[in-house]
Amino acid sequence: MDHDRPRTVRVMHLVGMGDPVHSIVRAIKKEGIAHFKIKLGGRPDADAKRVNRIAEIKGVEKVTVDANEAYGSPGDLSNFIGLLGSRALRKLLLIEEPFARNSRTRVNDIGARVPVFADESCADHRDIKKLYAQGYAGVALKPHTKTFSGTLLCLDELRKRRMRWTIMDLTTAPPIGYLVGVACGSRLTTIGGTELNGRQYYKNWKRLIRSFRASEPVGWGVSEALFKKYRTAARGY
Repeated sequence: MDHDRPRTVRVMHLVGMGDPVHSIVRAIKKEGIAHFKIKLGGRPDADAKRVNRIAEIKGVEKVTVDANEAYGSPGDLSNFIGLLGSRALRKLLLIEEPFARNSRTRVNDIGARVPVFADESCADHRDIKKLYAQGYAGVALKPHTKTFSGTLLCLDELRKRRMRWTIMDLTTAPPIGYLVGVACGSRLTTIGGTELNGRQYYKNWKRLIRSFRASEPVGWGVSEALFKKYRTAARGY
């Protein structure tokens, strides 16, 4: 159920291919983060080893993995899943965009083990019907970069098919995209929380956000009235 009022956002911390494991420990201790998004490289053995290692870290409660189109076949992805330990499998919420965005690969069998979500293969709401037919369980929404209105259109299509969604970042230039993503994440019941990696990769992030809020323009894109109108229209789905 989605929220009538903004709620606290559960932040998902990105673990890039070059990010050291100690950055995860720091995020847990200093920020209280428990959900992590792990980038994959397309090599089942190495990817599984890395995910297993991260899943063993105290304080890591849930993980998602993002292949960024790196896997060439369902067989390779199935091998990756088969190499995951029991703890990693318990914590794994979803696999994001394993195959090339124009692939016609069906993911039904893989999705029966771990939900598979689309990202790059969902350019806009018109792609969701095709993705549903291919067995995708949901879509990674990007209100930060694919616009707020585009996100609402996608939500309508996802609700019609009882699909799910998560909210992912694209290291957006602060601060407008960041605030739109937070606004959506605080009102939508997402799988895995909301990825906000701008806070990880921009210098002086807190200073940037504070300075913007001090001069925040009126009507920057996400108003209570607009959300209320959308919720009323979407309740039938």
